[in-house]
Amino acid sequence: MPTDDPQRIDGSVLSGVRAAVLVTNPMTSDARVERHAREMASWGMNVTVHAHGEDGLDPSESRAGFAIVRHALEPGRMPIYRLNRSFGRALLADPPDLILANDLDTGPAALRAAGANRGVRLVYDAHEWFVERYHSGGWSARRAVWRALEKRLLQRADAVMTVAPGIAEALEASGGRDVRVVRNAWPRYEAGDPGRTLQRACGLDTETPVALYAGAIIPGRGLEDLIDAARVTSTPIVIMGPASRAAYAEELLARAQSHGVLGSGVHIIDPVPLSDLARVQSGAAAVVAPTRTSNASYKHEASNKVYAALASGVPIVTTESPDKRALVEHYGCGLIVPEGDPAALGAAIDQACQPGADRDRLVAGARSASSEVCWEVERCRLREVLMGAMGKRS
Repeated sequence: MPTDDPQRIDGSVLSGVRAAVLVTNPMTSDARVERHAREMASWGMNVTVHAHGEDGLDPSESRAGFAIVRHALEPGRMPIYRLNRSFGRALLADPPDLILANDLDTGPAALRAAGANRGVRLVYDAHEWFVERYHSGGWSARRAVWRALEKRLLQRADAVMTVAPGIAEALEASGGRDVRVVRNAWPRYEAGDPGRTLQRACGLDTETPVALYAGAIIPGRGLEDLIDAARVTSTPIVIMGPASRAAYAEELLARAQSHGVLGSGVHIIDPVPLSDLARVQSGAAAVVAPTRTSNASYKHEASNKVYAALASGVPIVTTESPDKRALVEHYGCGLIVPEGDPAALGAAIDQACQPGADRDRLVAGARSASSEVCWEVERCRLREVLMGAMGKRS
């Protein structure tokens, strides 16, 4: 079993390992990859994150002990494969000791660079059950390609990790190998937010309890249910996150306006930097994650927002998933609500946020969870995965 004592982590055996971390986003708000890269650098690893280049972002950057290189897309169709060609070319020109491939869409570059050369170690980190999220509408040629890539990556990888037990079991069945769970846990945060950032951003009294959704503003996250719930709850709901799909964000605004809750029951605000999220969300009375299980990947999801909340001792209100139910039942740290039921969601938000015995119980459970459901524990599991991939033992 991994130790939960951070003082016992000896990263010296990984010191000097040259690691290439692959991710297909621009590396501006990926909390999991950021945590992993920071931790790897703290163990003396030479870490370079290869990311997607976008207009307005520096092509290279140094951050918290690791480097970021952003790659422009090569000409042609299918952006993911064009980006993978760029990744692969860079890795072949300067082979690392270890490749950490984040999600299946970095698989082509990882497999091309690692190949059959066992001198280059390969770790696959499945942030979700990729083939079930993106191609869940029946069998198709494209889905078959992704499944074939998944099998190849599972077979070649020296170690595989993922975010939740359900996804680990699915990948184990697909690849016939062990898959470790390294949860999306965040560092403990107990300092609170004296400035009451959320309340001030929404023009609310600083003592007003608020429920916070902190995450991407995209379909499938239950945001329509949150807006509908605002018609029955007495607790203001704050939706804070990046809106990459302008049309969808406009639909949400129109929905809130039509219900008469925009600016009163619902407040939609811009995201804060990752470095500020723990402080800002600690000012929420509860964090809400009403994801809809439209596919098998979402069914087994392990929301960053849920783990960020618990590491700060903030209760959660969330829809059903095996991982979230296990947390709620073990620690008493939140409430599970049926998906697609705004009335139940609104009632649960009030129960978790408004003063009373129910809220006191949930806060106690969340504070209990914060000592175990945190990065200080999960970092030990990450180290064990990397140690196993490098063929070393402490």
